[in-house]
Formats: sequence, C-alpha cells, structure tokens
Amino acid sequence: MHSLLALYLPILISYAAILNGLLAGFGFSRVYLFIILIAIYLMITFGKPRRKLNEFQFILQFIIFFSVACFVGVLGQTEIFVVASAWFLYVGFCLYWTIYYLCFDDRFIYSILKSNIPAFFIVSAIAAVQYFISPTFFGFLDNNTEAASWAINQVQSDYAYFFRPYSTTNSPQVMGLLMVFGFVLVWSLPKINHLFRVVCLIATMVGGVLSASKSFVLLLSLFLTYIAFKRLHRVSLASFFTHLIVIAIVIYMATVVSDEVPIFSRVISVDSILAQESEDSRIDRYLSIISNTPLIGYGAGAQYTRKETGALSAESYILYIYYELGILGVLSIFILWGASFVRALRNKSEIHIIFLVLCFVSWTFVHAFLSPAFFLFWALIIGSFSKRHATFGKLPPN
Repeated sequence: MHSLLALYLPILISYAAILNGLLAGFGFSRVYLFIILIAIYLMITFGKPRRKLNEFQFILQFIIFFSVACFVGVLGQTEIFVVASAWFLYVGFCLYWTIYYLCFDDRFIYSILKSNIPAFFIVSAIAAVQYFISPTFFGFLDNNTEAASWAINQVQSDYAYFFRPYSTTNSPQVMGLLMVFGFVLVWSLPKINHLFRVVCLIATMVGGVLSASKSFVLLLSLFLTYIAFKRLHRVSLASFFTHLIVIAIVIYMATVVSDEVPIFSRVISVDSILAQESEDSRIDRYLSIISNTPLIGYGAGAQYTRKETGALSAESYILYIYYELGILGVLSIFILWGASFVRALRNKSEIHIIFLVLCFVSWTFVHAFLSPAFFLFWALIIGSFSKRHATFGKLPPN
C-alpha cells in the first residue's frame, strides 16, 4: 500500500492528466480526477503523517482563502457544479500534494518526476503526427465541432485542427508551457542516461515549436540564458564565440524554415508577432479586465461561462484569478508563490527556484496553468515548503 500511494498512483495520475485529451478520444475523459479522489481517500485513511501541519501553513492558508473566494460564486448565482469544478482546478492538485508531503518522504519525488519524462516524449510525438501526417490522429480526435471551425478561421488551415481544440493537451498554450517545463525537468534531473536525455530534450523542443506558442520561446530563452551565464566563467573565449556562431546559424535557419513552414513564423517572425498583437491585442484584454472587474471578482467559473456573458478570455493566469476570485484570490496566489520562493532560496534548491521564476513569468501572460497537465508541477511548488527538500535541488554540471 505504501509504494502504491507514494509512487505508483502519483505517476498514474500524472500520465492520465497529461494525456487526458487522448484518453477522452477513447471515452475516458477526466479519469485523472477519479484517481485523485481515490488517492486522497486512501492517504487520509491509511497514510501516517510524518510532518507537522505548521510546515505547510502557507499552503493551508492558500487553500482556505481560495475556497472562500471560490464559493463567492454561489452568491453570484453561478451554478454550483461550475463553482465546484473551478474550486478543484484551483486547489485540488495543491490539496493532493499537501496531503502527500504530510504522509511521505521527498525521496519518492525524484522517481515520480523521472518516470514522467516519457510522457513529454509521447505528447511531442503525437503533436508531430498531428501536424505532419494526420490532424485528427487517425480519427481518434473529432474535427466536426464548433471549436474546430473556429480554429480553421483563425490560423493556417493545415494546422487548424491541432492549433487549439484537439492537441493532446487541448490548447497550444498548455502544449508550449508543458514542453518548456518538460525541457527544464529533463535538463535538470541527475542520473539520467545521456542519450535518453538528449533525445527527450530534442522531443520537448520539437513539441514546443509545433505548439506555435510564443510563451515556449520566451521561457526556454530565459532558461537557456541563465544556463549560459552560469557557465560563462568556466568556458574559454573561443568556446564562447563558437556558441554565439552556432546560435546565429540556428536563428538564420529558423527564419529560412519559417518561410517554408508557416507555423514557425508565428513564434519567430517579429512582423507576425506584431500583426497578431494588433489584430487581437492582449494588452487591451488585460486593461479591460482590470478596469471592468469588481474587487471581489465575478465568482468561480465566470471565465468558463464567459461566452454567455460576452466577456473576454483572460489570457493570463493572474488575471484569470482576478476576474473570477477578485483581489483576495490574487493576493492568495502571490503569497503562496512568495512563500514558496523564499523557502526555495533558504533550501538553496536551484530547480525549485528556476521553476518558480518560470511559473511567475508564465502566469502573467498565459492562463494555461489551470490545465490538469500541470498536476505534476504542483509537486515542485508544494515541495519547496518541505524542510527535507529533495536531493535533486541543484542542477547537474553536465
């Protein structure tokens, strides 16, 4: 029972969450939710607390504050099912990992993270099949829907079915964010076969590019820039300029490829990026939400029902929270992040620090973190509070 709860169930939940879009094609939508509820019940029933609750006091406060803010939606006459679903998306994964860390040692987390690396490869491989061979993944993904019609009218027709509704992750933002976090994880974890590491790094880069997500390019650039500056003092001047030449060649080749494959221009071409912003400005969305949303928000699930009210999509995790839960929700997530970051600094856990920085940057302009695909990464956020932090906290030298 101990190994089942500490190792195998978290791995199963993570795979079910990441591959939820594909499983839905087989009639098993949201199976991860069912497994999580069972796992929470089993941990409460059979788990033996190994830590004190005050070690996770900020997490518990976050869960309480978010729960209060969520159920304001009931007063706003939002359907109780919508409110309950929104509540679980906000705090369900957080609650699961808090209970997990109370019951089990950190030593299992490394095995859980390492075991999920093939999931990133699978998602990337499916993305390549969808883009280059079969947009519907050989009929498993339906394309006769309103969402698919919307995609066809918004982007290149050869990419439409993959662009939003029917990628494995159900969104290009989720895909891009998942791939960059996967890249960081594959790069960071020690004791991984070198060839396997290289293959998975290439796979996450391919999946990220195929997502046509600008956030993937930005976050990956931030991470690689950090790695480059960190190692700058250890390389010769000749090696440094060699790296610059290689980067210049890669950039040039990317611009050439973008002329042949339209999808690449979406994230590489400055003209294309500026054209997208002028056509559908995110800044205008942000300003509209900030100026028109009451301080208490519109209630949990309001973004889910925005089509009925004509509201704009938040396109930002922080503003998504503000739109639904108001200032209380935003303050709660800021306090949680700040406390996690301070704990990671105290523990000198480099992987937690890097991940939290990337999280904060992505939260400002991507709302994809609400996706079940990020179940696994809540383990790193909650894990930063552990006084016995994981041994893989420092990036390997390779």
